[in-house]
Amino acid sequence: MKRDKNRCHLCGLKVSREEASRDHVKPRSQGGQSCKSNLALAHKDCNLLRDTTPVDTRITQRGWRWLKEERS
Repeated sequence: MKRDKNRCHLCGLKVSREEASRDHVKPRSQGGQSCKSNLALAHKDCNLLRDTTPVDTRITQRGWRWLKEERS
């Protein structure tokens, strides 16, 4: 949560511990790894809405903005 500044990488809003989930930026079903550079903080609801759609596609469809911060 600290690295992502307590913000959801999908909607950009603050995330409480109760609302928090780890999102695979590149979904595991599409070959994404469970490594630090592929995991990002997301609201549980945002994560469920995104499902397995690639982030760039979903952002365009739903108007979410991608917070372009280094993930390392």
